[in-house]
Amino acid sequence: GIAVIVVLVGGLFTKDIATFPSLSSASMSSVDYDVVIIGGGIAGLTCSLGLVKHGIKVKIFEKAHEMIPVGAAIGLFPNALESLKVVSTEVHQKCLDSSVLGKITQSYNVQGELVSEKP
Repeated sequence: GIAVIVVLVGGLFTKDIATFPSLSSASMSSVDYDVVIIGGGIAGLTCSLGLVKHGIKVKIFEKAHEMIPVGAAIGLFPNALESLKVVSTEVHQKCLDSSVLGKITQSYNVQGELVSEKP
């Protein structure tokens, strides 16, 4: 059988899966993969990278019609960076090479009030 991994990061909901243009019976008819990953964002691609590294054939379905830069930044905390190193030392190093070290971390509540600040 095929394992299906649904990566629910970035606002994807189960009802949206039916709207994936590539998730049709035609694309599923000649199955040459072991795992289907729904969502080609950071979590889906990282999961795919880890599975492929271990010889598992993966097919990714992404709702977006094209992947374009949006100018957004992401923050990776130490645990995430260590996990990424396990998946791919090359991607881990690229993240380190292109990173900007933050000087303080601030957390706000839903009212916009500062609740913590750490150097």
